[in-house]
Amino acid sequence: MDKATERFVRGKGERAAWWTEQLKDLKGRVAKARKKLQLTRKREGNLDGNETCRFEYQGLLKRYKKAIKETKVLWWRNFVRFVGNVDPLGAVYKLCRSEKNEGLVGVWDGDRKTETWSDTVDVLLREFFPIDVPVNYELYERAEGVVEKVNYDEVEWSVRSMRKKKSPGMDGVTPEMMTLMWETVPEYVLKVFNACMEEGWVSDEWKVARLVILLKAMDKDRSLPKSYRLICLLSVLGKVFERVLVGRLARVLERRMSRAQFEFVKGLGIQDAWIRVKQFVEWS
Repeated sequence: MDKATERFVRGKGERAAWWTEQLKDLKGRVAKARKKLQLTRKREGNLDGNETCRFEYQGLLKRYKKAIKETKVLWWRNFVRFVGNVDPLGAVYKLCRSEKNEGLVGVWDGDRKTETWSDTVDVLLREFFPIDVPVNYELYERAEGVVEKVNYDEVEWSVRSMRKKKSPGMDGVTPEMMTLMWETVPEYVLKVFNACMEEGWVSDEWKVARLVILLKAMDKDRSLPKSYRLICLLSVLGKVFERVLVGRLARVLERRMSRAQFEFVKGLGIQDAWIRVKQFVEWS
């Protein structure tokens, strides 16, 4: 909220949108009290100044800072209520999102160096995401029968399994926001997921990733594309639905999986397979 209110000003050289006449008056009183304290310090030759003046200045300063904080909170709440509710992805959404990194320039593309941010991104995309060879996938007809609906417990487990404080996808929905959504309107979340199950289709928006470019280490050459690594951030809502499907597949596989399967099994690994081999040798 503080960063958003700091960026939201009425124009170049003008005061912030949340500024009020009461804050202006209080600021003037703080300035007068500070000047009075400085005069007493010079007059009495004491760095602490007059005790009464010092307490007056500190009290007004504390009151001024508190008033600024309360005014920002009140202005932000009114702004979200009257602007954010009308257009959730409008001004409020843009203010809360971090600004684009314009410092990523100067990457080698063959024998030349990129000069703009967009050219650098194009080079990195070609480096890390080569063009796929077209493949003709065989489409299967949907099996007949009643599709088992997604239930409350499945989504509850999926939401609670999410790791918090993670970056969102293109829609800007964080794990914390998803948790609040589930706690507030679970019936709507279930309705969306069950519609996906019945139609055998998921939103294309859930498949679009937000690309984040990270430098592998501070000592890497920033002009080389291989010095970077790319992270694809998908929709949290889509991840919750995928985790529900993974949970269902895991339960089916557990019933049909061989007892000799150790790798790719939760709680087991290649070490367990080696222990089983040693046991067979000892028993033989």
